[in-house]
Amino acid sequence: MAYYVVLSTLTDEGRETIKKHPERILEVNREIEEKLG
Repeated sequence: MAYYVVLSTLTDEGRETIKKHPERILEVNREIEEKLG
C-alpha cells in the first residue's frame, strides 16, 4: 500500500478554524480521501 503526502496552504481563517476545532483536520482528511480515492 502506497502512502501519499498532500501539502496545502492554510489561510488565516483556516488557521482560526483549526485552533477552535482541531477535529476539523480529520474531517478534511476524510474529504480528501473520498475525492482522491
